[in-house]
Amino acid sequence: MPKTKSTSTGEQTAAPVDTKAARVTMLVPAHARENYAAMVAHHAAAAGVTVDEARAEQVRVWREQHTADAAQGFDVLADWLEDADLDDPALYSQRVDPEVEARVRAVQAAKADFNAPVDGLTEAEQAEVAAYRAAVKDRHTEQLPGAVDESESAE
Repeated sequence: MPKTKSTSTGEQTAAPVDTKAARVTMLVPAHARENYAAMVAHHAAAAGVTVDEARAEQVRVWREQHTADAAQGFDVLADWLEDADLDDPALYSQRVDPEVEARVRAVQAAKADFNAPVDGLTEAEQAEVAAYRAAVKDRHTEQLPGAVDESESAE
């Protein structure tokens, strides 16, 4: 049963969930987070910059990689690193609310299987899935020699 909250009119609405944190916790394993945190610290030391500057640069790189290839999940890494407290040991053992985990799994499943229904997903989740599917379709269409854009061939 989804958590609800009451509005000023007494109407019950679904409480917002932090799917960003859930995606990160589920999709970026603890050992990977530890390795990336160490990588940022080493880069900062080697480049003679602060950890925050090294972090910002890595987030920028991952966002650019996500723009180039949305299917690889660089956005999840960037989301994690952008908000990570790299000095907090508890960061590596975060637990996720089972309801949030189920929602994130449903979105990831819809992204993985283009035939999966999006019923039951919120509008924002459906938009996320649609954007992902469009990006993957565009990428694959660009890679096919002699591919014809279906929207142009309908004329």
